[in-house]
Amino acid sequence: MNGDKTSVSDITIQNRSGEDGRLINILLVEKDKTLTCHVRAVLFSPSQTAKFEIQIAENPAEAVKLLLCESFDIILLELELGDSNKIEAVRKIRSSNPHIPIIVITESADEEAGIQAIKNGADDYLIKGKIFADVLGRGIRYAIERRKERKEAEEQVAIFRRLAEASGEGFCMADFEGKITYVNPQLCTILGEDKPQDITGKLFTSYYPQEMQERLQSDILPAIWRGEKWSGELALVTAEGQIIPTIENIFLIYDEEDKPLCLADVITDITERKKTEKRQAELLDKIKYVNQELQDFAYIVSHDLKTPLRGIRTVAKWMESDYADKLDENAKKQLGLLVSRSDRMNKLIDDVLQYSRVGRIREEQTQVNLNELVREVIETIGPACGIEIRIEKELPTIICERTRISQVFQNLIGNAVKHMDKPAGLVGIDCAREDGFWKFSVTDNGPGIEKENFERIFQIFQTLSPQKTDDSTGIGLTVAKKIVEMYGGKIWVESEVGKGSIFFFTLPCTNTMVEVSLETASNG
Repeated sequence: MNGDKTSVSDITIQNRSGEDGRLINILLVEKDKTLTCHVRAVLFSPSQTAKFEIQIAENPAEAVKLLLCESFDIILLELELGDSNKIEAVRKIRSSNPHIPIIVITESADEEAGIQAIKNGADDYLIKGKIFADVLGRGIRYAIERRKERKEAEEQVAIFRRLAEASGEGFCMADFEGKITYVNPQLCTILGEDKPQDITGKLFTSYYPQEMQERLQSDILPAIWRGEKWSGELALVTAEGQIIPTIENIFLIYDEEDKPLCLADVITDITERKKTEKRQAELLDKIKYVNQELQDFAYIVSHDLKTPLRGIRTVAKWMESDYADKLDENAKKQLGLLVSRSDRMNKLIDDVLQYSRVGRIREEQTQVNLNELVREVIETIGPACGIEIRIEKELPTIICERTRISQVFQNLIGNAVKHMDKPAGLVGIDCAREDGFWKFSVTDNGPGIEKENFERIFQIFQTLSPQKTDDSTGIGLTVAKKIVEMYGGKIWVESEVGKGSIFFFTLPCTNTMVEVSLETASNG
């Protein structure tokens, strides 16, 4: 009987895959001819609507050999009473042939053996005395279809596994009982386990702290099983007991018929991110502390330093007035110098305070019409006779800190007026829109600046005029530069000695600087 082939029916059906007349190859494993005759008789029945071919093996060892060289659609395996070897055979056949369905046929008194066989890899079991044509045919057909669906599902899961192996994130799958069925090497590394086998089989929730296990069981997992997705921060406990902060995306994997196959979890270790966030928080605390110190320093400068200066100036002026008839010209000159130096020091303190406040002390941003603001700046400066200041075209209205932008124009226009060396001075303020920025310019026909000083003039305490003849502290342009850069713009100068200078600065049209209205400048 070993190796015999028997065709038992020529009747065709249209199976679930839509293939007409498909031949089903059966491997029947039994010790004698009793079951073969019965199966043959059943499948030969006129009521049977399938086309089969049967090949017989007398024992599991022969079945394994046949499986190595031939292809079968299903295995029918006779399970005799108390035959533990056959149970072991089911397990071995299943492990080497995961996609071939197995139906065991048991004695009527040994249904428990059939159940054990299913636990070890069989797809179904039938009882000898209850094998009828419709039962056997339907059982074979359904077992093949179930195994086919399982194969497709496993292929779908395998795709996720391959993706998981290639990704840099931790990944695991769990079955409907909540047991882990797969983990990738990255998750092994995160959990501090040597190999996936150390993790698979354990409950999905077992690697979480107790309070998170409760949250998973009560809230997250029930939502997942209802088909929802979940994403958020959790934490895992490593093999050594260390708690690892994570971001996890938990969801269900579905087959082609939209049936859930298993739970999946993509896990990102955010330990380094948390450390970075902690360092950032510490730095922010230090910055707050430093800012507080700067505020305290500003108070000390404005109060404790300026108070003695006022006293020195007052005493000098008092001496200059009360002892005018007793002081010679040199003494009067020295007292005058003392007063001017006190005034200069006082202005220097004010400018240093002004510089320290830029970017640290913010005021509310409001709509500012630059045409009005620049006119106010010009009135404050009060240019000397012979100096004309004009706005070349309509300026935009923007959202900004009014005081800060006023400081920029005050410094640029003020410098142009202060250093004017021509009897007929001209200062022009202009604006154009270029590449998403407002490009402002302040032009003068003054003495001009040598090219090697283009960068130097924007450095703090740098002035091109001798301090004896100029009350400049060398901070104004530094303040203007700091404000412009705070808004994401830049400032620079173009100049020719003897002909004058053009100071340019830009401010973004969007983000922190928002255009409100300007048609003339947009067309300019």
